[in-house]
Amino acid sequence: MKKGCLIMNRIIKTFAVIAAVLIVGIIVLNQQNQPQTVASNNPVTISSTESSLSEETSIINNEANDILFVDVKGAVVHPNVYQMKQGTRVKDAIKEAGGLRDDANPLSVNLAQKLLDEMVIYVQEEGAISSGSPIGTIETDKIFVNQATSEELQLLPGIGKAKAEAIIEYREQNGPFMSSEELMDVKGVGEKTVESFQDKIQIP
Repeated sequence: MKKGCLIMNRIIKTFAVIAAVLIVGIIVLNQQNQPQTVASNNPVTISSTESSLSEETSIINNEANDILFVDVKGAVVHPNVYQMKQGTRVKDAIKEAGGLRDDANPLSVNLAQKLLDEMVIYVQEEGAISSGSPIGTIETDKIFVNQATSEELQLLPGIGKAKAEAIIEYREQNGPFMSSEELMDVKGVGEKTVESFQDKIQIP
């Protein structure tokens, strides 16, 4: 009888040891798995942060490119330099300047003309003699490449009809020129040609 009890006790102890080993093993495995879960999440967080910063930088750059400054002078209520957005027109700049004075000649400016950076808008008074073209908004004898017609472009040294048409075609397909160097991307217009009329053009 005693011998049977001893055997039973040994069996119970053996099962208890096995159970304890299994429990310890499960705990160790759980602890090993936890760091792996945390590590796998970190790259996602970093990637998300980098993407966010890249988007913010892109927005800031786009906003900076949309800004231009124009000088509104002559017969307007508040002559001054005004900050405008790309795509706005002469009429918008005059509105910012308080509008035309009573003695202003509205025919001296092209209200529908798109604004360019560093542009000067001069509104003449009634009765003033115009010394320029009907547009009369730009106080310069330079040719604005982004607005010039084929005939105007042909006034530049080295630019004939074919090259003038090529410049206009490039402008229509790729948008406004942002620098004189970009003109060299036009077929038939080389570095020497651009240098010959560098001081006769305005970009943008």
